[in-house]
Amino acid sequence: MNRICKTKLPSTIQVLKPKINENVIEKLQLRQEQNTKYYNRSFKNLPTLKPNTNVIIRDPVSNQWNPGKVIEQANKPRSYNVLNDRGHTIQRNRKDLKLSLNQPTIKDEESFECLNPSSNGANINTINISLENVNDPPLRHQPITTRCGRLVKLQSKCKDYEL
Repeated sequence: MNRICKTKLPSTIQVLKPKINENVIEKLQLRQEQNTKYYNRSFKNLPTLKPNTNVIIRDPVSNQWNPGKVIEQANKPRSYNVLNDRGHTIQRNRKDLKLSLNQPTIKDEESFECLNPSSNGANINTINISLENVNDPPLRHQPITTRCGRLVKLQSKCKDYEL
């Protein structure tokens, strides 16, 4: 825009004048509206969830389903505020929630019981540790095989190392 052209070719004065981008915000909003229109066109509407409905929540990191309970519908479309099994309130899209017939076990901080060391002291003495039940490691002379049953042959340079 306001840089000096490093060319020896002649240029007109109008080309060298800076141009200000206008209507950037309006163009951005128009593009976002078009994106939502095309996304919503193929989206399947799922049934709405009422408060205190038992659901299972998909964790986006581990891709596991955990129990929870719907608190309310969020301001965003198709989003809900949900109480998960750890007692945290999280916001999830409707596609990450499934109806559940089971009651969720939500852990509150009040439900944790503090262990009394004086009452548990008697149990520590009654525990017997036996070293005889510990599994022995596999013997060295047993050949190592793959899952399909083929023998694994070590290279000659690796024979000094233990597996």
